[in-house]
Amino acid sequence: MRPYWLLFKRDIALASSHLADSLNPVLFFALVVLMFPLALGASQSLLTQVAPGLLWVAVLLSVLMSLERIFKDDLHEGLLAVAFKVFYGLVLLINMRTMLVEQDACAGWLCALLHEERKDG
Repeated sequence: MRPYWLLFKRDIALASSHLADSLNPVLFFALVVLMFPLALGASQSLLTQVAPGLLWVAVLLSVLMSLERIFKDDLHEGLLAVAFKVFYGLVLLINMRTMLVEQDACAGWLCALLHEERKDG
């Protein structure tokens, strides 16, 4: 749990050092939420129908704005390359294990099938 908190503190420190980059998605979200009712009009029923979707789209777009900043430092430090290699190795290990289990199942099925044929013949 300690490495998680160390990374969390590091990310908070990086975000506070680039305050303008951190505030851009929040301001974008606020502007979208404030401007959309002005564009649609004052119809209460229409705004009630559109509001949940509007909030989700605004949140997703504001998150997309901040993704580059979130991963830029990790990319330059090489953390993403290490994570990709570890993930890729884990996927290969899982695939190899799955292939072995499938091979065992096929071999058992084939042996049972051949055993039944010998019994019948």
